[in-house]
Amino acid sequence: MLFFGRFYQSLSFRLSSLRLFYLLPLLIIFLSTSNAFSGDVSLEWDPSIEPNVSGYKMYYGTSSGDYTYTVDVGNYTTCTISGLEEGNTYYFATTAYDFSGNEADYSNEVFKYIPKTDTDGDGIPDYDEIDIYSTDPNMPDTDLDGISDGDEIDFWGNSWNADSDGDEIVNLLDWDSDNDGFSDGWEKDQNSDPSDPGSIPSLLSIETGEVNVDHTWTTVELQKSFVHPIVIAKPLSLNDDDPAVVRIRNVDSNGFEVRIQEWDYLDGIHGEETVSYIVMEQGSYTLEDGTLVEAGAFETDNTSSSEAVEAVCFNQTFAAEPLVLAAVTTFNEQDAVTGRIKGVTTNGFEYCMQEQEDNLQVHCVETISYIAWEPSCGVVDGLAFEVKKTTNVVRQKPYTILFDQEFMNIPLFLADMQTTVGTDTANVRWQNNDAFGVDVQIDEEQSRDKETNHPKEVVGYMVFEYMSLW
Repeated sequence: MLFFGRFYQSLSFRLSSLRLFYLLPLLIIFLSTSNAFSGDVSLEWDPSIEPNVSGYKMYYGTSSGDYTYTVDVGNYTTCTISGLEEGNTYYFATTAYDFSGNEADYSNEVFKYIPKTDTDGDGIPDYDEIDIYSTDPNMPDTDLDGISDGDEIDFWGNSWNADSDGDEIVNLLDWDSDNDGFSDGWEKDQNSDPSDPGSIPSLLSIETGEVNVDHTWTTVELQKSFVHPIVIAKPLSLNDDDPAVVRIRNVDSNGFEVRIQEWDYLDGIHGEETVSYIVMEQGSYTLEDGTLVEAGAFETDNTSSSEAVEAVCFNQTFAAEPLVLAAVTTFNEQDAVTGRIKGVTTNGFEYCMQEQEDNLQVHCVETISYIAWEPSCGVVDGLAFEVKKTTNVVRQKPYTILFDQEFMNIPLFLADMQTTVGTDTANVRWQNNDAFGVDVQIDEEQSRDKETNHPKEVVGYMVFEYMSLW
């Protein structure tokens, strides 16, 4: 016969291994659709010293001393309870029974809180992200606007599911909730109102720099904070006269990679060149003097052999025809490629890519970043600048651009052709940059023939006086 009093005294129920197990992916999928996330708890207790004990039962529930569920675990002193709902506290106690089915009193009680799963660490339980907010439980910032989903819910409050700009995307999931061209995170950092399209900072934040590169990839680390950085790095200097282009890849909020790529018919080994770059947050801007600026990006696979070039529309109407710098900022295909601009108006421009002439002019989709800036000069974000374009005078021989202002230091120089008068594959190169001016020329590649004569083109340029950012 089993002496239950003695058994109860000797039974010591303890939690020697209590922990939450994550579910297998298939089970997670099933539970998410049934709105029942769960966890596992492993328990262990001291065995009874009574020889008549034939097994144990585990009792548990969500109220202390009131156990809804019972599991007969047999003659074992460990068990795992599965299917526990997250966000609840469960209470556990065990009993022993003999061969006749006689059952002892409950052991001491232990309890365990089953935490809610937050896979991406944004402060929102996974099942709330799926069933309430439609955010991605694997991404802390679903709309990539620079604010984590949890912080954004706190920011919007009860208007998280409102649609401030009427684009049928709720504020929580909208990268630009007021459709003013600025990300919500960037506006919040600038103390602007992400729900008010009229709340636009008059000054833009930019980062400029200069890097020496060759045919190997070089990483440029950004010093300022950007959410959706637009990067332009061009043109190449002319230290090594083999025709080549600048390639950019892996652009993110921390920086980008850049290298020189010679045209495919060459050996690919290129000497060191100097390249200036400018980085801006994607959006539309108005400077203090009323000058309009825009930074954006698009994707295209249109080339010079395509039936139609890519028509790019600005997000605003410029008061004066801007100059446009555009750069391929992905490396989705290994073939060397450049871009050509034409038809610039106050509303947009046309664009196509070019591979070397001897190729079929077919290229996969790449991301193209652009900056459009009305002709102007002044100071922005601590940098003296000049934005201007030549007349249609630049050919294959060096042409000297004289700056309208004298810079204190040798400025950073960025440029791009604004026309496509000559259809041969070509890009801009520069040399002899100083505080007064710079020499530019159109550089054709020679994969099909040795001829490099190029018709007169318009070149747009931006000049920034280099200043330390910190």
